[in-house]
Amino acid sequence: MPVIALTIADQIVNVNQVGQIGPVGPTGTVSAAGDGTAGAPGISFAADLDTGFFRPGNNLLGLSTGGVERVRVDASGNVGVGTSSPASGTKLDVVGALKVGNGVASPSGQMLINSTSGTGATLQLFQDGVESWTISNPASSTRLAFSASGSERLTILTGGNVGIGTATPATKLHLAQASDAAAQGLQLTRSNGTDFMRLYMSAGVGSLSDTLVFNSSFGGDVAAIGRNGGAYFAGNVGVGTVSPANKLVVSGGANGFEFVPGGTGSNSIMQVFDRVAGSYGGCTLDSSAFTLRIAGAGNGLHVNASSNVGIGTSSPDVFGRGYSGRILGVSSSGQSAIELNSATGNGAYLDMGVNGVRYLSIYADSTSTSMTTTGAQTINIATTGASGLSFGTNNITRLTVESSGNITPNSDNAYNFGSGSLRWATIFAGTGTINTSDERYKVLREGGDLSDAEHRAWSAVRAIVYRDKDSFERKGDAARLHIGYSWQSIQAAFEAEGLDPARYGLWCEDVLEAPVEKTRTATRPVEGQTETIPVLDDEGQPVFEQVQETEEVEQPFEEVRMIDGAPVLVRGVRTVAQPVFDSVQIRDEDGELIFDTPQPAEDPETGELVEGDPIPRMAPVPRMISRAKTETVPVMEEYEQTYTEMEPTGETRGALRYSQCSVIEAAWLRRELASVTARVAALENA
Repeated sequence: MPVIALTIADQIVNVNQVGQIGPVGPTGTVSAAGDGTAGAPGISFAADLDTGFFRPGNNLLGLSTGGVERVRVDASGNVGVGTSSPASGTKLDVVGALKVGNGVASPSGQMLINSTSGTGATLQLFQDGVESWTISNPASSTRLAFSASGSERLTILTGGNVGIGTATPATKLHLAQASDAAAQGLQLTRSNGTDFMRLYMSAGVGSLSDTLVFNSSFGGDVAAIGRNGGAYFAGNVGVGTVSPANKLVVSGGANGFEFVPGGTGSNSIMQVFDRVAGSYGGCTLDSSAFTLRIAGAGNGLHVNASSNVGIGTSSPDVFGRGYSGRILGVSSSGQSAIELNSATGNGAYLDMGVNGVRYLSIYADSTSTSMTTTGAQTINIATTGASGLSFGTNNITRLTVESSGNITPNSDNAYNFGSGSLRWATIFAGTGTINTSDERYKVLREGGDLSDAEHRAWSAVRAIVYRDKDSFERKGDAARLHIGYSWQSIQAAFEAEGLDPARYGLWCEDVLEAPVEKTRTATRPVEGQTETIPVLDDEGQPVFEQVQETEEVEQPFEEVRMIDGAPVLVRGVRTVAQPVFDSVQIRDEDGELIFDTPQPAEDPETGELVEGDPIPRMAPVPRMISRAKTETVPVMEEYEQTYTEMEPTGETRGALRYSQCSVIEAAWLRRELASVTARVAALENA
């Protein structure tokens, strides 16, 4: 077997044809050399004894040149270049600069990847043998490219511009979308890891073109800015406030909100464009007045230069009274009304006063209404003509003050004046009450006279002198004395004769009532919430209305806009809703179609005048469509409502009709007088 003889550490060793190394021996086997050191390796070369391999320790291998250790392999197979202790878990640990590739470039940093001209320099990253990313300096360029799956994802130019989705970024950060989707844009995520906002470009949002769109994890596309400066916001916008309660809230600043008109030739400084009508005029503000109206609805709300307000009229002094102060005038071809509504259920107020002092308040809520003054003022409710003044409840008139001043109920013999629980203290009158006593309105008991039992019962009733208890508790002995009858004594006298006092109108027993606070389930509007519902007829069926059909059309426009502080004439096209008309031939009053006869025209061949064909006379007629009528109403909610109601207390209070007591007293006295007179006459005749 051929061998190569080497001298190692003054020993001759053989290297056989299979690469085995060892001292010369009879069997030709390989035996171990000495450990050696970096300066004197155990395995070296005869002509270079300080270059070779040595064993610095158990399961360690070192490689030295010039007596200095250059490479170390540890027991885990980790290799260190320029270090005798490669980092654990690092298969290659290089201390010093690392150069990869071709060329003569010298590294100035920790690692250098070099390529020859026209080939590019690339660093490949693999997972499980599959390339995931490459970082490269593409051939014949100076840019740095990050690619995945063979497609370039991010580019950095030498000037510092960064491109995502583009290899030629035009700005410091240039994002090129692969499609017009929110996921293709820029996303900022909160610290909670779920809420985010995205910024992306789309072809258009509504009438805006080439738009920059703001997309939210909650509301989708919430805002957009078009290429012409137009903007769209899905929610409320606040200027000077972070909590706008409405679509646009401007807060703070010395001048508030300012609108600068772009055109000239009109004193209107603000107008609203009606897309249905295709014209301006819904809202007009100029140097003399402010008008707000729905298209075709007349004057709407009008405020003139004197700060007078007209609703349905441009002349707030509707009745021509000539008031010198501020005026609110309401005029309508139908019913006119001023409505005050509290959407929170807290009640609605109408306050009136002078010099900032409130003198009169009219208040209403779901349980009560009131009219109050704040001082000693008198509330005057009066009519100026010959008509009366009426009061009612439950939409029924109960009481009328006639033009003559008489107060009358609106139903005969139907209402009480006070009750057993709520009594009037004193009634002052020039004369007494008048009770109906027409026999035609009475059903007489048989004979119509008082019975002996009734006379005997009344004879047992005695008059008493007393003080009213409430008055006595307030005034003591100073309370005045009253003369009358006892309710209990009349009851006892009648019952002693076998009579039921409750059968007689002179004796009354009233059930007492007291106010009791209760709760009930009621409904009220939810503040700031409305819903659109169909209008139904009396049978619960949807009501349809005829409206003019509209279609969207592209309409050129020209307007002056302020751009970078300078007026710029902008031309473009906007989409508007335009009313649709049909061309219909006109008929006369008899229903016959109308035609126009054209002027005779010369025949080019014969030169003669020839009558033309009749031309139908046409007129544009709105194209009407039927649609379900809707209305916007408040969203209602149920709540527990507190209210007061009179309820029986379980107690009663006795009362007497003194007019009837006086009648029975007089009847008894007349009977007694007749009896005495008869006895006296009998004695005189004896």
